[in-house]
Amino acid sequence: MPNPPKLYTVGAESLTLKEWSKRHGVPVTTINARIKLGWSVADAVSTKPDRRFRPTSKPAVASVRPCPRMKPHKATGQAHCEWQMGNKRNVRYFGKWGSEEAQQAYARFQLEWATQLVKKSPVPLGETLLVCELAEQWLEYCEQGDDGEGGYRKHGKLTSEIHAQRAAVAYLLESHSGLTVDEFGPDQLRAVRRAMIEARPKRNGKPASQGLARSTINGYQSRIVHMFGWGVGRKLVPANVWHELKAVGRLIKGKSQARETPKKTAAPWANVEAVFPHLHQNEACRAVLEALVRVHWWLGGRPEDLVSMRAGDLDRTEDVWRYVPDTHKNEHREQELEYFIGPKAQAILAPLLEGKSATDLVFIYPAVGSDPPTPIRRGTYGNRVKDACKRAGVKPWTPHQLRHSRATEVMRIYESNSAAAAVIGDSEEVARTIYVDPQSAVRKRIARETG
Repeated sequence: MPNPPKLYTVGAESLTLKEWSKRHGVPVTTINARIKLGWSVADAVSTKPDRRFRPTSKPAVASVRPCPRMKPHKATGQAHCEWQMGNKRNVRYFGKWGSEEAQQAYARFQLEWATQLVKKSPVPLGETLLVCELAEQWLEYCEQGDDGEGGYRKHGKLTSEIHAQRAAVAYLLESHSGLTVDEFGPDQLRAVRRAMIEARPKRNGKPASQGLARSTINGYQSRIVHMFGWGVGRKLVPANVWHELKAVGRLIKGKSQARETPKKTAAPWANVEAVFPHLHQNEACRAVLEALVRVHWWLGGRPEDLVSMRAGDLDRTEDVWRYVPDTHKNEHREQELEYFIGPKAQAILAPLLEGKSATDLVFIYPAVGSDPPTPIRRGTYGNRVKDACKRAGVKPWTPHQLRHSRATEVMRIYESNSAAAAVIGDSEEVARTIYVDPQSAVRKRIARETG
């Protein structure tokens, strides 16, 4: 006869393990194991198992999200990626987009991501502005302006200053894009400046033999500081950061490793006259360019003021003509600009003005074959002079140097800074320090008469 099932007694009641299991919902194997471990029968049959320790069919595997994709940061040219974590948007920057440095940094980031070492970015976006984010907003302001407050767009066109702003920002972001704006101080600004001194910018795809000039570096430094000052006005940058950056001195001549550039001087008339036969292969176009250079010599204006001259901008009612440019460099400072044209320049301009309406440009290439008349732009003017200097075998000069030539000649004749400033349409201080070549004529006359 088979053995009867074993009974387990709790209080006055005795039941088999199967019966206790059915009553309390505890598996038979669990009750049996508990009794063997020394549990009392009452606890073994009635205590519900903790479901946290319930075995599963598969071991738990940590889930790894796909690694964020590296993308170019449009405004700054930096490689970066973004991801959401802890209800915050995070960012990581890797260096210049397309560079080997960025590829290596992103490869390290992918490894960190795969091993779940990436928790968040060093600086979550939205808490403290990053330098690259400030730069992005600054460049957008430079290109678009802000309700007429500023920017570098005049009459719908970007001015040449935008190129210098972009270059300054590029040097800043090469090594400091991921810092917060309040972490960027005088030491960091000096580090950026050191990088500028050591840099060899590419020209025509090849590194230049010489680095940036001291004056160029000082200009870039001023633009970076100005950007932080703009950020103060937009409540993006703490005011103390800007004040500390302003306290950083500029590079001084003879005391830095940055190269020096010779001061622009007047172009001698002999070198100017020598290029006339080489200005253009087409005689009609060459004649217009020669007229432009000759008028420029007598006016001393900025190249852009000459090439933008329209027939309607000239007042020819008196013996001395008056030219008021429609737009000019300093109009945002509410400064007026006018040039006066004497008989020598009038004789050159008169044939060019025949048959032209008020809105027609004065200096324009005539129609050649199937090509329509073409305006002469500032860049075209400079390139034609540059090429003509090479063909003529003379020391290179630029159209802007004709402004120096005119100011220097007037200073020689009238011995007056105010006269030199008046003829070129600039301030006396600018005329004296920039445009007028050092003069010994006055000192010689004083020595001759009094010494």
